[in-house]
Amino acid sequence: MLDGTGIALNGAEGVVTLRGSHIGIRNVHVLSSPVSGIAAFGPATDVLIDGCSVDTTISHGIYFDHIERGAITNSSVHEAAASMLGQRPRSFGSAIKLYLSKDLTVRNCISQRNWGEGVNVNRTERCLVEGCTVGDNYSIAFYLDMAAVCVIRNNRILNDIGDTSHWATDRPASGISLSNELTCYANSQCDAIWTGTDNCRYHCQGFGCEFWVRMNDSCFIYNNLIVNAGAGLELFELFNIDCFRTIEFTHNTIVGSSRSGSGAMIWFNLGMLIHVIENINVRNNLFLMDDASIQAGTPMCRYGENPTSPVLQNITFQNNAWNRRPLCALASPADTVIDHAVPNIDSSRVMSVDPGVVGDVFGRAPSVSYVRTDLKGRPRRPLSSIGAMEGGGVAGRSPDARSVLASLAPVPAGDEVVITVGAESEVTIADLTGRIYYQQTLETAHSVGLAAFPPGIYAVRVVQAPYIRVLSLCIVR
Repeated sequence: MLDGTGIALNGAEGVVTLRGSHIGIRNVHVLSSPVSGIAAFGPATDVLIDGCSVDTTISHGIYFDHIERGAITNSSVHEAAASMLGQRPRSFGSAIKLYLSKDLTVRNCISQRNWGEGVNVNRTERCLVEGCTVGDNYSIAFYLDMAAVCVIRNNRILNDIGDTSHWATDRPASGISLSNELTCYANSQCDAIWTGTDNCRYHCQGFGCEFWVRMNDSCFIYNNLIVNAGAGLELFELFNIDCFRTIEFTHNTIVGSSRSGSGAMIWFNLGMLIHVIENINVRNNLFLMDDASIQAGTPMCRYGENPTSPVLQNITFQNNAWNRRPLCALASPADTVIDHAVPNIDSSRVMSVDPGVVGDVFGRAPSVSYVRTDLKGRPRRPLSSIGAMEGGGVAGRSPDARSVLASLAPVPAGDEVVITVGAESEVTIADLTGRIYYQQTLETAHSVGLAAFPPGIYAVRVVQAPYIRVLSLCIVR
């Protein structure tokens, strides 16, 4: 553990700062940084941060700046970006930030209870963010700000509706949002000003320098689970001359509550006069609003555009399913309205691995801080010790996790099942809504009675730190 308390550091550097190519760190844990936790600066190539944790920073948690070909994997960030803690309404920084970089991967990470965005992809091209668990942050869970050719897939966004400690407003933060914060001056390449926009690119020129930054272009958001977000999926414009091109939202599940009439399940705010909006697709998503939001008058969707510059004709919205009829322009006759009531959801109990599809999953649980309370002494949710593997499907798989020895018998099971483990294990049985029916620490074989379990498919999660295994349990009678 590297404790940064009292260390004199400045700017965006970290308690651990990497400068150079073909470099990486593993199993480093940073606590109480007066700047960033772990920072990598370029120009540099081939940078890896794996199995690290960052807990409590003034600036970013983990920060990549001008990195080409890099990865952040199996890591966690808590309480980052607390630069203005107690001085709301704004803290500056992100738990995980990718800035002016290319060819980056963020995989199997946790970003929880931070004072900025969970994962911020800023002016970065060609990125993959998968298998992460993000929640209870001050700002947007996944924020794509001038991102191009990026994929956001197989992630979980879980906001605890009963914990408002890190909320910026009267609702939890948004889930996945895209916008373009069009500036040239905040660029480490040079001091520059905007001189033009072309082909979804933003042109900046200064003394002795010139560069183009791609705006939100060719971004694909699919197979994500979003629970209790202020706005589950979001596009919003901040400036004229904006551009969103080839943005795909597909096979996402948005469920739960914003608990506020000011929220929405999906929200597109495209009200600028001069903009390019092309090939936006919202297809095959599931929107399930819970009872509390319905009672609060929360709309299923919100849409706004400038009447002198309409763009709705460039948005394809079809084959989505809703449990309440949407009353905005983001709906289609091809959509389905289902009769399905959703009770209030405890996001800490959601089990998003579907063992009926995934079967037997092995993975590595991300490294997490040993600190079990937040800045104000409140205990942290169990999510910190579970690992993001649940939200990633294949993203979190690790061949080393084959060492987790576990089996079930008989399969399928009736009135009881014998769970056999090869070492001390934390065993949880939950249905696919997250309801936990059994939780115990086992060391050998143990018989579990199933009389109280309705027939169906269950996930049996076996944790032998740092690895995790999920098995399918089918109960028939």
